[in-house]
Amino acid sequence: MFQEKWKEKYFFCEVNGKPVCLICSQAVAVQKEYNIKRHYDIHAEKYDKYTGQLRTEKANDLASALKKKQAMFTKRAGTDEAVKASYLIANEIAAASKPFSEGEFVKKCMVKAAELVCPEKKTAFATLDESTDVNDVSQLGLFIRGIDESLNITEEFVELVPMTDTTASNDIYASLIGALDRLEVDWSRASTLPHRGAVLKRFFELRSEISQFMKDKGKPVTELDDPEWVRDLAFMVDVTEHLNMLNTKMQGRNKVVTDYYDCIRAFEMKLDLWATQLSQANQTNFPSLKSVYTTRDKAIMDKYKEKIVGLQNEFQNRFQVFSKLEKEFSLFRSPFTASATDVPEELQMELIELQCNTPLKDKFATVTVDLFYQNLGPTFPKMIGFASKILSMFGTTYLCEQAFSVMNINKSNLRSRLTHRHLNESGNGSKTGS
Repeated sequence: MFQEKWKEKYFFCEVNGKPVCLICSQAVAVQKEYNIKRHYDIHAEKYDKYTGQLRTEKANDLASALKKKQAMFTKRAGTDEAVKASYLIANEIAAASKPFSEGEFVKKCMVKAAELVCPEKKTAFATLDESTDVNDVSQLGLFIRGIDESLNITEEFVELVPMTDTTASNDIYASLIGALDRLEVDWSRASTLPHRGAVLKRFFELRSEISQFMKDKGKPVTELDDPEWVRDLAFMVDVTEHLNMLNTKMQGRNKVVTDYYDCIRAFEMKLDLWATQLSQANQTNFPSLKSVYTTRDKAIMDKYKEKIVGLQNEFQNRFQVFSKLEKEFSLFRSPFTASATDVPEELQMELIELQCNTPLKDKFATVTVDLFYQNLGPTFPKMIGFASKILSMFGTTYLCEQAFSVMNINKSNLRSRLTHRHLNESGNGSKTGS
């Protein structure tokens, strides 16, 4: 049973039989004080300062604000049947990954049909989709990547969580915990939490034509006649092309995190090579730059070398977590060549047994690394646990970007009356259709 004292003690209220946080609007699945306190602890640093009458007033203010938020998503006048029909249509549209603007067209057709077939029901059809407009609210996209007992990888969309207040790290963490609690997910075993050129190249290739066109229009672009500016543009085209190639390699679903690590490591080695080549005025891997600059002036090449060095530093900072996991990745990829003295003690005995198992060594040479670990069996529980940790790691934000692409198409300027439930239907629809 919900206790009224929790309102001031933990800033919680009861909504439809469930305890809901007044701070972040997240519901807690289990109505026990321990679970509610654990959720409040996320916000405690910011809200423990309220005591006595100030705490009472703050709790009432938050409760009032929550009621206003809930009112934003209540339906206007209309029958329950009309609202249900609206949701069913929205679900069909989402499942087909169609823009929700098509719902307006469907509604018009149904109203026209009702005028002829059942004119007395025309009003009911006209009230389809009469939910209130929603404001632009930041959406937190949640995905789970998991491993079953057979080490099969599954990537699933969880939900889109509206961030109606701030989007600081504590708010995101609170929303994540709330979503997992609602699904009753045992997240104590989670391994990681993933923390978003062709046009440019075409512009570069057509720069002479564009320059002439703008001159004919009486609006000359002086930069296109500036050798230094064009040279910088050429360098940017080449760098962007290299980054696009890396991005393409890192797209796709159900990849292992070590695949992404290999791509990043290879690119960092390329950056090192390019910096050395540019310091020697060698433009071999920068064809656009080479096409507009043949003087081989070392001072100018050093400028571009420094840009590459800057990009190296960015990559090292951005992917420093990979460096921390390098030893684990190496063991995962090459268990038969790893030294038992270099791995965690709890894995040493099983690793030696594995390295002396000829059938498994032969299997390793014939299957992909993720499938190999499915063949270990119950005699290697610690190695299986280690492999599960690596296999469950997200390597990129590709899935999240894919989901938001669908969301942005569906929630367009043509249709602003989308509740967060509609957006979650959209996310599930994109998963179904992918």
